[in-house]
Amino acid sequence: MQFEIIDNRQTAATMSKVQDTSLLTQFANLLLNESYSDVVFHIGGDNLPAHKVVLAQRSPVFNAMFLQEDDETKKRSITLTEPSLEAFKLFLQFVYTGVIDFEPLEIDIVLGVFQLAITYQMSQLEGLTVNHLDSIVNAQNVCDILNGAIKFEQETLIAHCLEQVKSDFSKILNSENFKKLSTKAVKHVLKDVALHVPDLITFRAFVEWMKANPSESTHFPELLKHIKLDSIALFELINAVRPSKLIDANDFMDIVYQQSIASTPICKKQFDYPDGNVLTPKNDVRVISGGASAFFINPTGTLKHRIGSYENITIDLKRRYILNSFVMKLAPGDKSYYIDVSTDYEHWIRIIDYSKYTCRSTQKLHFNDRAVRYLRISGTAPTNGIFEIMRLEASYTEKNCVFPFRAE
Repeated sequence: MQFEIIDNRQTAATMSKVQDTSLLTQFANLLLNESYSDVVFHIGGDNLPAHKVVLAQRSPVFNAMFLQEDDETKKRSITLTEPSLEAFKLFLQFVYTGVIDFEPLEIDIVLGVFQLAITYQMSQLEGLTVNHLDSIVNAQNVCDILNGAIKFEQETLIAHCLEQVKSDFSKILNSENFKKLSTKAVKHVLKDVALHVPDLITFRAFVEWMKANPSESTHFPELLKHIKLDSIALFELINAVRPSKLIDANDFMDIVYQQSIASTPICKKQFDYPDGNVLTPKNDVRVISGGASAFFINPTGTLKHRIGSYENITIDLKRRYILNSFVMKLAPGDKSYYIDVSTDYEHWIRIIDYSKYTCRSTQKLHFNDRAVRYLRISGTAPTNGIFEIMRLEASYTEKNCVFPFRAE
């Protein structure tokens, strides 16, 4: 007969270290439980019972608060005016269980929990909240999250929100949510995003924000200085500001004048005839859509957009040039496209239309002399594919050229 040999040492060691998995459940049962409660939070008309020993173990702020009490047996009463009742219940849930589900929550509730995490120095909850907000930033909620990030001085989250504004500026700046930005948030947008957004779009969005926030009028002149007004048509400026009387006319014209005299000599000209390719690092050209913003400053990757959508490749030359020539190297494969240009980002003129032609490799394009600040390239083929550019140059040449396409 054979017997199984059991290592009693291993069995004893295993059995001597056990875990009661019901402990967390039993601990969670104390949440909002009147039993043994020695502190109550008053929020509006609601009373929420809690336990000092639990709060003190989880939060150094509560710990310091309760240590200062003279009579430890007396039930403590704490009145809170903010944030919301729902946010505080979720905060207490995390205190007692270490669990919180952000997924179904509205942004204002999440920000309320965030405020409580900061107030009571719950660093783990603070980190979890920041990570959640960072992961859900989109065009619809970025303004709310940016307001919260600035209020709570979360620099990383602020930077992420501003990147979102850059990537989808047209939708965000024209939204109702943009009008709800705090003054500090608007200042961040104007300082950090305006360089990557057409000046006219920024100016119009700011005018609408001023209309929605008349109580902040003392800040209007200083904020307005962050927009390049001297690049916008004077009639556009006057028509937008004068009827609303949002800002003193003299103050407004002083800002325009100061920007005008501070501009570089090249900007004082109405248009500049460039010497060679303007799409170079020294000209601070920026990609608005269809590639990395600093593509022409640090050329890595390609310019591209998905065909069949509202996407395109848009470039801001940062000043007005007289141009009549493009050199564009297409990615491998058959392509079709058209090119529009504008001086103000509002009125566009088509100067090249190869939407019905098959194009490959390097395109040497010539057109009649045209004032250009913004350049928009839209691919039309391959259908439902990706239109991609490997290299792009824009210049003015005095050589006699043949124009295969005329816009006029």
